[in-house]
Amino acid sequence: MSYGFAGPAVTNSRGKAFFESLDQPPVIGDDGAIEFGEENGKALLALRQQLTFEDRKRGVRDAMAYATAMGVTTHLDQGAFPATGTPSDGAGNEDLYAMHLPWLSVYDDEDAIVRLRINFLHMDDAIEVHTVQQRLLNSFKFFGSDMVRTGGIGEFATSDYAGGPVFDEAARRIAKAGWRLEVHSLSGTDYQTQIQAFEAVNAEQSIEDLRWVIAHVPLITPEYLERLKKLGGGVNLSGWQYLAGRGPQAGPPFKDIIESGIPAGMGADGMQIAPLNPWVHAYYATTGKNALGEVINPGQQISREEVLRLYTSANQWFLGGPDEDLLGSIEVGRLGDIVILSDDYFQVPDEELRKIQSILTVVGGEVVYNSGDLGYP
Repeated sequence: MSYGFAGPAVTNSRGKAFFESLDQPPVIGDDGAIEFGEENGKALLALRQQLTFEDRKRGVRDAMAYATAMGVTTHLDQGAFPATGTPSDGAGNEDLYAMHLPWLSVYDDEDAIVRLRINFLHMDDAIEVHTVQQRLLNSFKFFGSDMVRTGGIGEFATSDYAGGPVFDEAARRIAKAGWRLEVHSLSGTDYQTQIQAFEAVNAEQSIEDLRWVIAHVPLITPEYLERLKKLGGGVNLSGWQYLAGRGPQAGPPFKDIIESGIPAGMGADGMQIAPLNPWVHAYYATTGKNALGEVINPGQQISREEVLRLYTSANQWFLGGPDEDLLGSIEVGRLGDIVILSDDYFQVPDEELRKIQSILTVVGGEVVYNSGDLGYP
């Protein structure tokens, strides 16, 4: 079991025997502990090298089964960092051109039970932005079916993701092609340079109808929210600080964002960062508490109604394309994605909110998860 991008990790006696049999084994403690960084990377690489295509498909089905048990019916995949095939790879590294093949195979088998939307992540570091340019030339935005569909570029386009000449060039080309772009902000300055770059691109080629997005934004200010809003942009939020965040103001500033009126949606981020479970994120957004019970986001708590809207109807804007008229709410003409929960979301005590699960999940009118609690066959 490994934590985060690069550990630390721990293994059992069977795993310890396997790893120690390798030509270049990781260092493992007597208690099964594996250190953060290269040692964790050696173990992770060895396990990945054991995976067959069918193993990966089984992992897809397992992930979908867990998602439906939590009440998740649609997932936006933000991609991965390019893999090197060495111990330097972490949990967030994958082959960008093959990583979705097991998923697509499950959809081809008609075994998929969750809707998948795919963004394309790139890490170009040269001004020619070769991979971004080839993506724009050879891929289609919003291409696919109601079950699996492409999205935009993100949540990285270049290695200088906070802004710089390569980022600026990629943004220009993405704007010219008329694609969505989503970028990643964690610091107190990166959202500023990103929005400044958006403004510069917009002066040359309007992006106001493209719905460019900044994700995470733990430290964004009302001034920059307003500037992004004027560009037609939005912010993608999660409760990722729940696991590792500390005060005094961990963010994101949910309340300020809601009050700004900027388009805002909510999801889970990568599973090596935060749980897929939406009820954990709802707990964090409404209480401001981390996993230790500490209030780390004071003054920025929002209501359960607001969280529900961010996870459902507000996310229509972020999915875009045909999905905007198909998903996110229960209306005539939309797809029948419905979840019946184990508890009353609006009434359970705060500390019980994290324990909510689905007892019946329906995707496209088909039951894809049934706990049996309803007595439904």
